Amino acid sequence: MTAFEQVNWLATGVTSVVLVAALWRERHLLLKPSIVVLLVFHVRIQWAAAIQSSTIEAYLPAPWDFALLAQGFPVLGLLLALGTWREESRAVWRRVTSPPVVASGRRLTMMLVLSVGILSVVGLFLSIMPWRSTGLYAILFDPASAADARAAFSLGGLSRSPLRYSYHVMANVLAPLLAAMIAMDWAALRRRREIARGAIGLATVALLVVVVSFSGARSYSAMIVLTVLWTVYLQRGLPVNPVGLLIGGVAVLALPTVLSVLREGLTVDLVVLWDHLVHGIFNRVFVAPMETGLWHVHFAQTQAPVGWAGIPKIAALLDRPAVNMPNLIAAQYAPGGGGETGGANTSFVFSYYSYFGQASFPLSLVGLWALDAVFVVYRRLSDHLLLPCVVATSVASTSLVNAEYTVVLVTNGLAVAPVVALVLESLVPGGGGRVAAARASPWSPGRRATARGGT
Repeated sequence: MTAFEQVNWLATGVTSVVLVAALWRERHLLLKPSIVVLLVFHVRIQWAAAIQSSTIEAYLPAPWDFALLAQGFPVLGLLLALGTWREESRAVWRRVTSPPVVASGRRLTMMLVLSVGILSVVGLFLSIMPWRSTGLYAILFDPASAADARAAFSLGGLSRSPLRYSYHVMANVLAPLLAAMIAMDWAALRRRREIARGAIGLATVALLVVVVSFSGARSYSAMIVLTVLWTVYLQRGLPVNPVGLLIGGVAVLALPTVLSVLREGLTVDLVVLWDHLVHGIFNRVFVAPMETGLWHVHFAQTQAPVGWAGIPKIAALLDRPAVNMPNLIAAQYAPGGGGETGGANTSFVFSYYSYFGQASFPLSLVGLWALDAVFVVYRRLSDHLLLPCVVATSVASTSLVNAEYTVVLVTNGLAVAPVVALVLESLVPGGGGRVAAARASPWSPGRRATARGGT
C-alpha cells in the first residue's frame, strides 16, 4: 500500500471515529448544516475515495490535490464545525425534541398558506406545460419520450421563465415545509387515535410526491420521503436503530428506483427493482459523486482551471464568456458524452477546484462553516416552523455533495427555506407561548436537558 493510499484510509478512518463519537454523545450536532454536509460527504465521497485510492493515484497528474479535497475537507471541516454554534444547537435540540402537540389554529393556517402557494405554482406550471407533456406523464405512460420530456423542462419553454425557478422553490422549499409540518402531527394524532386526520395528512404527502415529480426528476420524490422520515426521527431524539435506518434508507431510494424502472419501459417486479437499486441507484448515490469530482479535478490538472467563467452569473458581470462546466465535463468524460442535457454535476468542493485550482480549498471551508449561520434564523422561529425549517434546511444541505454551492443555496432551497419560514411567521401572526420565552433565552438553566443529545 502506497503512502497515498495509507493517507486516504487513515483520514477516512479518523473521520469515521470522530463523527461516530461526537454524534453518539451529542446528537444535537446533527442540527448543524455543516455537520450534515460532512456526514453525507463522508459516506458518499470520502469512503469511495479511500476504496479507489490506488486508481486515483494512477489516474491524476497531482493525486495529492484530490486527497486534499476528498480527505482534507471533511477532516479540517470537522475541526471547526464541532466547536462552533454548540449552545445554539443544544437550545434548538431541546425544542424540536419536546413532546409533540396536535396542530393549533395558527399552524393549520400556515399549512393552508403553504398549500395555496404549492397549488398556485402547480396550476401555472400545468397551464404552460400540460399534464401530457410533463416528465412524470412520460415516465408513467410513454417511457420512450421520457428523456425528451425531461429535456423540455430544462431547455424548453420553462428554461428562462421565472416559473421554472418558482417550480424549484415549490419542490425544494414549500413542499418539504408542508410535508414536515404534517409529519410533526402524526405522533400526537396516533396517541389521540385521530386516524382520519392522520390519513388525510398521509394522502397529502402522497400528493406532494406526485406534484414535485412533474418535471420528471426522480430526486424530488426521495427528498419528500426523506423529509418526512427525518422529521419523525428527529422528533424522537434520533434513536440508534440500525434496522429502522436500513428500512428508512430503502424507503428513500424506493421511489426513484421505481421511476427509473418505469422510465426504461420495464415491468416493475422485485427482481428488476433490486437490480436497478444495486447497479443503478447505488452507483449514483455512493460512486458517482466521487467519480464526477475526479473528472473535474482531472480536467483542471490537464487543461487548467477555467476561473470565473465557470460561474455564469459572475462571468456575465465581468463581461466574460461563461463555461457550462457540468456539460463540458460530461462531454469529455461521461460514457456517451452525457447527451444534450447531460451534466457531470459534482460537489462544490470539486467544481470550485476546476474553476480556481488549489485556491478553492479555503473558499470551500469558509462556505461550509458559513452554513451554520442559519441558527440566527432558527432562534426567531416558533415551534410551528422550527422543526420543519430545520428539516428542510438539513435535507437541502445534503445536495452540497453533488451540486454547486450557490445552486444549493437558491435553487435547492437551503437559504430560501429559512427566509420562507420567517415570512410565514410574519404573515400568520399569533402568540409564541413557550417558544417566545425560549427565544428570549434559548439556553436558560430552566430549559437544560440531561438526556442524550441535549448535554
